[in-house]
Amino acid sequence: MPPARHFAARACTALVGIGVFVLTASLAVSGCSMCGTADSELSELRRDFETAIFVFDFLIGDMAMRVRFWDYVRDWTRITLEPNQLLSHTTFSRCSEGWTRTTRQWSLRLVEGSSDEWEVVYATYTDACDCDGRLSREEILYCPVDKLNDVEPDWNLTPSEWCPSRLPRWKSRNLYVWDQYAEMAGY
Repeated sequence: MPPARHFAARACTALVGIGVFVLTASLAVSGCSMCGTADSELSELRRDFETAIFVFDFLIGDMAMRVRFWDYVRDWTRITLEPNQLLSHTTFSRCSEGWTRTTRQWSLRLVEGSSDEWEVVYATYTDACDCDGRLSREEILYCPVDKLNDVEPDWNLTPSEWCPSRLPRWKSRNLYVWDQYAEMAGY
């Protein structure tokens, strides 16, 4: 009968899939003299064990990763994001000439083409209508996670009395503006 450590490697491989981690001793490099298990079977167990550890580290690493930064949402707000989470905030207001709706979205994503670099993507979608017609605006900004607390605020431009000491260094990725009457006039 194989020693318990051979079974522990198989158990670890199975349990990692449901989030349970079992520490086991490393497997022997050569065949087992106690039970006669061949080198090829031990190599397979070792490969399963190493795969399980990698999967566990990846899952735990992603689950534990969080980023925090400040942004102005009616007042200064500390935003916390986890990988692939989408956080949205929408406002709607009416005025004597029409209405305005603004949706702001933040998400933490892998940089395209990378397996370990993360960025926060910040999108603003504004749709408005007044006596001058319909106006839509979409702006996509991004910030690498290491630049989320990179900028000192301009105290002359802050919308409130208090302001955080560090803000994200946003860079523009995309800007789109649509003006109904400008389009009808051929601009």
